[in-house]
Amino acid sequence: MNRSEQTKKNQDINLYTWGLELLSDGGHVWDADKVGWMLIENAATQGDRDAQNYLGDAYFYSYKKDEKAAFWYTKAAEQGLPEAQAMLGMLYLLGRGVTRNYAKARHYFEQALQGGELNVEAAVAQYWLGQMYK
Repeated sequence: MNRSEQTKKNQDINLYTWGLELLSDGGHVWDADKVGWMLIENAATQGDRDAQNYLGDAYFYSYKKDEKAAFWYTKAAEQGLPEAQAMLGMLYLLGRGVTRNYAKARHYFEQALQGGELNVEAAVAQYWLGQMYK
């Protein structure tokens, strides 16, 4: 990664980190929630996969907007984030926010498991894969 790419990556991470900080404890910042959300959206738009996954979670769990959740999970999943891959697999399996597609569900669950890490995402992916083969 060259210096320009590293600088951009650092800026993206900072946008996301600052956004999270404002959302969790805005302190004395006027409209901290709006500013925090804007920073996270900017980071996600610029390609920060953690920010993209955060927006996917926010739209799925908080705002109940499955299509927007699927959009952001797809962005993060395409960059190899296991959490997003597992969630996107679930959306395809259940047909929430996307057209139900078992092949895509299996693909994303398998992608989530390829990292070899034992974590919640791997457990979710393993569970749903098992359900698909019953």
